Amino acid sequence: MDSPSSLRSPLPRPDPHAVREVLYRIGMIFSHCQYAVCGTAAMTAYGFTARRPAHVSIVCPAYTREVVMSWAAAAGLQTYPEDPDAFGVATAAGDTYKVRVKYLATDDNHRFDRLETMCMRVGEDDTLTQVLTLPALVNQIAMAYVDERWGADRDVLAGDVAWLLRRICEDGTGLQRLEGARIPGVREPAFWLGFSTAHPVTAGLFYDAGFRPCLESCPPCELDVDMIRESREPQTQVETSASRHVHFKQQQDPEDVSAPRPARRRGRDSVSWLGGWSLHEPPLTRAERRAVASGKARLTDLRVKKDRRELSLTDALDKLFLGFQR
Repeated sequence: MDSPSSLRSPLPRPDPHAVREVLYRIGMIFSHCQYAVCGTAAMTAYGFTARRPAHVSIVCPAYTREVVMSWAAAAGLQTYPEDPDAFGVATAAGDTYKVRVKYLATDDNHRFDRLETMCMRVGEDDTLTQVLTLPALVNQIAMAYVDERWGADRDVLAGDVAWLLRRICEDGTGLQRLEGARIPGVREPAFWLGFSTAHPVTAGLFYDAGFRPCLESCPPCELDVDMIRESREPQTQVETSASRHVHFKQQQDPEDVSAPRPARRRGRDSVSWLGGWSLHEPPLTRAERRAVASGKARLTDLRVKKDRRELSLTDALDKLFLGFQR
């Protein structure tokens, strides 16, 4: 999110139209670079209008520091000697708004490509701008919420979280759900216990957005919402190691043919390997069933043998009328 001091900055703030114009320019100039729009400007791209951003923020890998600023200068963007990690983008109205670059340290365990982004079309042509996903923005706020520097602005952060959760619930694609591995900052007890206690009304929004709290210490990717079953829902299938990896929606959608189906009830309307019967098969005696189970007799032989038993009067008349001849 924007820094705590920027929330009280007296500088002019871009309106939503100006933000989208700046994001469009960023998408054009840095299309070949790794970056993602974050903070309040990213929320504005999703339709947030309750507060204007003090500036547009983007996050980039730390090793691209010189490359990003070189491309900004080559594109004719304004640079600030006193603020080497920022550049200015001019809009059609003649106003120049600052874009602040935040650099993320990366290694083999923290790769930039694991940061969830989506391509957004904010202009009139096909130019795409990389913006953090809604879950990534919620996670960003969760990490800021437990930072002592944000103590005076936590109510502002809580309002942003509530807006993002409602936006996730409104999304009809299901791609923005708060699944566990996507939001490690939200799953931290330091955030969840403190936030849900201070703002209990948001617990329902978190639930509707797909979040299921796990307050035990567990690896970030070992437990996901897809593996969690709701105790209030009827258990119609046995969970196995294979079904744990079936998408949560598929497990709950009865229309999905790929979802596991409950086992059929065995009874007189089904045929078991031990000699059960249907309407088309003669019943077996206990001795005959034991013979089938021990392998001393085959079910087909017993069926043929039963067919050769003495017919009842009803069976004889039926077969006579059907032209049956032994």
